[in-house]
Amino acid sequence: MVFVLVHHTWDQSKDKDAQKFFDTVKAAASGGKLPKGFQLQYTHIGKGEAYCIWSVPSSKELMDVASSLKPPTKIDAKELTKFS
Repeated sequence: MVFVLVHHTWDQSKDKDAQKFFDTVKAAASGGKLPKGFQLQYTHIGKGEAYCIWSVPSSKELMDVASSLKPPTKIDAKELTKFS
């Protein structure tokens, strides 16, 4: 299990699409509909960017799932060595 910090960025023209994407992800997390071993630890959504911290089996698995959702954002992900 690893913790991964995901930084999303997008153009203002995609604000509504980005918000819809994050609403869908947060609903899946709160409804227990994430893949096995995935847990959304933290989210912060701001203007044109968002941060999420995930607990996942591997960063590769997280990026594979993220890509399959076709987010309207650019994604940069980094494994965290420590999170509390």
